[in-house]
Amino acid sequence: MGREVLIGLIGVTGSGKTTFASIASGQSDLKIGRTLRSCTQEPQVVRFEVDGHSIVLVDTPGFDDDERSDVEIFQIIAKWLWLYNSGERRLLLDGLILFHPITANRIGGTERERTRLLQTILGENAYKRVIIGTTMWDDLRNDDDRFTHGIDGRLEEGEVWSEMNAKGATILRHNNNKDSAHGIIRQIIQKSEVEGGGVQLQLRQELIDVKGNVSKTRVGREVKRHIKDKLQVLNDNLRELDSSNPQAQVSDTNLQS
Repeated sequence: MGREVLIGLIGVTGSGKTTFASIASGQSDLKIGRTLRSCTQEPQVVRFEVDGHSIVLVDTPGFDDDERSDVEIFQIIAKWLWLYNSGERRLLLDGLILFHPITANRIGGTERERTRLLQTILGENAYKRVIIGTTMWDDLRNDDDRFTHGIDGRLEEGEVWSEMNAKGATILRHNNNKDSAHGIIRQIIQKSEVEGGGVQLQLRQELIDVKGNVSKTRVGREVKRHIKDKLQVLNDNLRELDSSNPQAQVSDTNLQS
């Protein structure tokens, strides 16, 4: 048995992360969400073998959760990275699968923000280890072209996947079965072997440098900026609400009538 092949699973709630882990590993006891609420509350490790290789999948909490913000999810992942690397452990990523439901066409500000945070965690050197796994193909009936257009749009220059794709990230279709899941894993194994093993995450090295203080890392600073921006918007909304004059609006309405 060779070294462990470490693969991270990341994506929005309901994108198929835990289902992928269950199908790939054959472990039917994994808790799989059937609603819009995330079942994976903390990163969980799933171990099994593919072609004699020891595979370690790290299933992370889903984004777009109705109970926790994306910022909180990234903080959980950062904390796990620090704790996992305590002692003699040395985390080198062989691959990361970013799950994307094919039916999610619209590119919103939330997706842009979390993609920036993900890139900050990975670092440019790890982009080539990213596989964007498109899911939910079996939910489609017709008009596949309309949904593949959403993928093309994310690859356009300046869009959410363009930088990672330009630096080696690949897009693969996951057909929600064991052969498809193992096919994706085999591609990760092959690329890792060709390139001499796993790569170090940018965040991991930063956490070592700052002794685990997430707020001092690039992703920590990005999170703080994000929170300050949100607070500014809320404060502006409060000031606008306080400055409004309902009595004047009522008077105007009476005059018009």
